[in-house]
Amino acid sequence: MGFGMIENIKLAKVLMGLITMAAMALVSSQALAHGNLTMENDSCKLRIGRYQMHFAGYQPNDSTKSLKPYDEFCEDIPLSGPVYVVLDLVDPELRAMPISVQVLEDHGRDKDNIAPVVFEVPPESHPTGSLSYRYTFDKPGKFVGLVTAGSGAERVVARFPFSVGKQAGWLSYAVYLALILAAIGGVLFWALRSHSKVLNKMDAQ
Repeated sequence: MGFGMIENIKLAKVLMGLITMAAMALVSSQALAHGNLTMENDSCKLRIGRYQMHFAGYQPNDSTKSLKPYDEFCEDIPLSGPVYVVLDLVDPELRAMPISVQVLEDHGRDKDNIAPVVFEVPPESHPTGSLSYRYTFDKPGKFVGLVTAGSGAERVVARFPFSVGKQAGWLSYAVYLALILAAIGGVLFWALRSHSKVLNKMDAQ
């Protein structure tokens, strides 16, 4: 195997390692950004303690080009305006528990107790296994959703930050993509420069 082939294999391994690490970092950052709310198997799931709920959000679609009257979302809300949210209780135990919902302005996790409350649904049990609510966001911004189930020692809370009318997710992807491209470009430059030096030495001999 020639020197050039060996160097190409090493370079390919380095690039694959960089891409894998960047992809893992991107997935982790997106998962952490939305807290207990995640996409799994094309379904939006909200984890609350050891329990699960299905989360579905809908926003009226005024576009004449769309055949659907509503746009569905899982995490960030595309536009300000009226929003409909449906929570389906996956675990039967949740149906007997009082469940409440709060939407706060996002001032950081350590300030949830003093952040202004934008909207709330008082605690109530839902024997049918489903609850829904409607709210109108009159302006873009960053918010936090808190879903609380149970009371006393059995009380569990799910926290999920989200944005309204802001493409924060796309910005994160763009930043990570730029970092990945910069890393790959740096490795390529280093490898080609090293390879060129070796060839020049071989030619000089």
